[in-house]
Amino acid sequence: FVPGLGPRKASQLRQTLNRSGEMVESRKYLLKQRLMGPTVYNNAVAFLRIRGPDLPDLHPLDDTRLHPDVYIKNTWAKKIAIDALEKEDDNRDDHHHHLLEVMRNSKRQVELLYNQTKDEWESEYGNTFQVNIWDPRRNVPDDRWQDKVEELDLEAFAERIEENGMGKWLTQFLMIKWEFRLPFQDPRKPMEPLTGDKLFRLITGESDTTLRPGYEVTGKVTKNGDFGSRLKLEGDIDGFIPLRNLADEHVQTPEDIVSAGQVITATITEVKKDHICIDLSLKMEDFRRHPSSWERPKTLPPLDQYFDKSAAK
Repeated sequence: FVPGLGPRKASQLRQTLNRSGEMVESRKYLLKQRLMGPTVYNNAVAFLRIRGPDLPDLHPLDDTRLHPDVYIKNTWAKKIAIDALEKEDDNRDDHHHHLLEVMRNSKRQVELLYNQTKDEWESEYGNTFQVNIWDPRRNVPDDRWQDKVEELDLEAFAERIEENGMGKWLTQFLMIKWEFRLPFQDPRKPMEPLTGDKLFRLITGESDTTLRPGYEVTGKVTKNGDFGSRLKLEGDIDGFIPLRNLADEHVQTPEDIVSAGQVITATITEVKKDHICIDLSLKMEDFRRHPSSWERPKTLPPLDQYFDKSAAK
């Protein structure tokens, strides 16, 4: 999903380009050829990546997540690049070489920091470095960055602009710095499907630390059925007591033991996280079982070898 460019408009844009057979030369080309209206363009353009070796009119920042407001309408990116290189602003429209030079400098710095981090990790922990979890935004302290753009005081620059009544631009300036370093890299991690432990904790607020086999919980019986009794536990969690677990002796119907609306205390026998449900027992043998005899969830750290299970309560 791209803001302002839903499935219908995106499909129409693709069909138009396929029919014309033309190459999209730049982001401005989308407006120039009326492939988008001004409103859709303004909303969607920062998410549209234009790249290719045979595009002479391509702006270097058309291949980043920067909005043209910061490098065409306002020339903040150009200003930052020129200041980082300690060059004079000649007010020429062609400033691509300045941008490319700063971006190449920052790219070399990212590669250097990556290699340093990898070497440091492997010297300490062996060949276990994971590329996919290395994030220079979070894993590299500010004082280790030595690219040219890091030498600039962007906060002071933003304050000066705000004092002159030209608006607040600090967020955009910091984004410019990071797009110089990591063009079009999404800082967000890919969304992982919520299942098991994560889903259960998100919905109930509980975890293996607070709910696990052997723990006693209190709930209200909501319904009796042919196969057992259903409860509503604290935190609005569903509980179920199978017919065989309602008592130590044989039970014909749940009504022989509990009734709807009754508040009871039961022992957890299983936490079914995928079903957001907990199986329970009213058997005295389960109440009397030693806590250490219940299976310990794998998400919890293993017990120390000197842990005294007999003394545990």
